[in-house]
Amino acid sequence: MVNSVFYDVINIQNNKESSSIFIKLFGDFYDPTNRRFVLNNNTSFSFCAKEVADVLGIENTGPDFNAPAAKKVPQFVKDLVIGYGVDSSGKISTTTIKELLKKMNVDDEESRLNFKKVLCYFLIEMFLIPSPDPKKPRTGSWSMVEDLDVYEKVNWAKAIYEDLHESFNKLKTATVGKQHNFKACAPVFEAVVFERIPSLKPNLSSYPYPPIQKYDAKRKDWELLKSIKADEVFFCTICYAS
Repeated sequence: MVNSVFYDVINIQNNKESSSIFIKLFGDFYDPTNRRFVLNNNTSFSFCAKEVADVLGIENTGPDFNAPAAKKVPQFVKDLVIGYGVDSSGKISTTTIKELLKKMNVDDEESRLNFKKVLCYFLIEMFLIPSPDPKKPRTGSWSMVEDLDVYEKVNWAKAIYEDLHESFNKLKTATVGKQHNFKACAPVFEAVVFERIPSLKPNLSSYPYPPIQKYDAKRKDWELLKSIKADEVFFCTICYAS
C-alpha cells in the first residue's frame, strides 16, 4: 500500500476519539440551506473539499464514484473468511474483517491483491464514509474496491465532504429527544475546524502529519463556540482566492 493515495492515513498513529459534544454543538449551528455553521449573530464558518483533502494528506481531484452498489459480498471474501477460520458461516461483520486482516498472508500477487481489497473496503466502512452501524459494514461498498485503480482515482475528499454535510443535515433535523449518531468522519471535521479556528486548538500531538492526527484529544469547554468572534476564524485560502 506504499503507493496508495491513503498510505499516510493507513499509517496514522494518533487514534484519538472525537468529541460528541463538539459535533453536537456544530450540528446545532448548522444551516443546511447555505451549508455553513452560524456560531452567533456575527460569526459563521464553512469549509470546502480542499480542506478535507489537506487534513488527510490527499488530493482534491478525480471523478465521483458512480458504480452501482454491490448486491452481495464477493465470493473471494466469503472464501477467505471461512478459509482462515474467522467465521465458519462466512458471515461478515466489522469484527470479521478485523480478524481477517490480521490473519491474511501476502505471499503471492493474488493474496496481496485480496488483502488490499479487504483493507480498502475496511477503510471506507470504518473511516472514509463510515457505515451507519459500526458493527455491520455495508455490502454495497464492496463495489468500490472491485477495481483498485478506479478506487485510487476517486475524489475521496469530495465524497467525505458531501458525507459530512449529509450527516450534519440529519443531525440538525433529528427528532428532539431521540438518539442520533453522527455517521460521517468526525475526526476530519475536527481537524479542519482546528486548522481554521486557532482558539479552539487542543495541544499538539507528537504526530504532525497528516493534520488529522496533529491534535491531542484533550477536551475543552466547547460552549465557548457561541462567543467566537469573526476575526478568530481564519479564511480558507482556497475559497477566499476564488
